[in-house]
Amino acid sequence: MQPAAGAAVNAGAAARARLQIVAEAKRRRVNAATALFVIGCAAAVLALFAMTVDPANSGFLGPCAPTDEEAADLRAASELLLLAAAAQLLGATTARYTAAWPFSLFACALAFPVSYRAYVVLRMLVGCHGHVGHSATLAVHFWAVISVLGAAVFVAIVGAVRGCCEV
Repeated sequence: MQPAAGAAVNAGAAARARLQIVAEAKRRRVNAATALFVIGCAAAVLALFAMTVDPANSGFLGPCAPTDEEAADLRAASELLLLAAAAQLLGATTARYTAAWPFSLFACALAFPVSYRAYVVLRMLVGCHGHVGHSATLAVHFWAVISVLGAAVFVAIVGAVRGCCEV
């Protein structure tokens, strides 16, 4: 084989390797955006559920039934969660279909207010007049859900950042 032919083969292999790296980075960004979209959907469902809590129909909760003031606070927190989830869904959808790194990082940034608002709403839903610790089992499940939410957001962000840095 002549030197020029060998150089052409090496250049072709290098180009294919570069294309594989770019495709892998795009796949990571798309996967991260998809995960953030699912988190946004779950947050929207949580917000809509929490908005429907009615103190008049919460007698089965016994002494932990929310007061009218707590129900109003829960509705207000749920509205903020719903707005944050809507922004998350729009950001993740944009990131998913453009697969451009600025949109992926923006969608990741939107995950933080959604996570915080979800924490607040969940705490209000499972808390007995502001305290989650009234039931050990409930407290363990509450913190398990919050931990999984945090881990899911962390993994999505790491995937998006890796997808942005590899290109």
